[in-house]
Amino acid sequence: MPGLLTALAGTLTAIGGLLIALNQIGLVGHPGAPRTEVAERAPGDAPVGSTAPAASSTAAPAPGAVAGGKAGYRVSLPSESSVILRNNRAVCTYELLGTEVRRRTAEMLTLTISVRLTNAGPLDTSFGTSSFRLLVDGVPREPTNWLNTAVDARSAKDAQIEFDLPTSTKTLELQITNEETGSIPLALQRLS
Repeated sequence: MPGLLTALAGTLTAIGGLLIALNQIGLVGHPGAPRTEVAERAPGDAPVGSTAPAASSTAAPAPGAVAGGKAGYRVSLPSESSVILRNNRAVCTYELLGTEVRRRTAEMLTLTISVRLTNAGPLDTSFGTSSFRLLVDGVPREPTNWLNTAVDARSAKDAQIEFDLPTSTKTLELQITNEETGSIPLALQRLS
């Protein structure tokens, strides 16, 4: 009897480990929604600025920029904010939908970039944070959240990619790699 219980415990442990591994690589879980792990916000953190499209506005913003918050910072998108990358499985269009800037500390900001990946096919393709780097004054920074999903052929998915950056940042460029590499320049602006 003790040997049987030991064997059962070992089998259950192995099955649990397998399920955790399959969930981590995206083979089990909620297939309809991309997995993201968002960095926790410290107490007192609040959205500082956003370039998400506004419903209506009396003053037209600069190309690629949409009204931000009352104070703090915003990141403006260029008028052409998409890149097309080809890999051995698909033709992928990465489109930036908007940005949000939150204050993390007195000297650090968290930038959230909303991205849509449209896959023209012929096969599915991966959509993950490992494809994104933010060049902050020429230095590549990895995302602070995690995403690992797939986009089926002839379909699209939206996701949010987060980065930390100092308030003293002079230049920003989002670099996207999916066998080919493309980049989109961004502009950090302090709001009065």
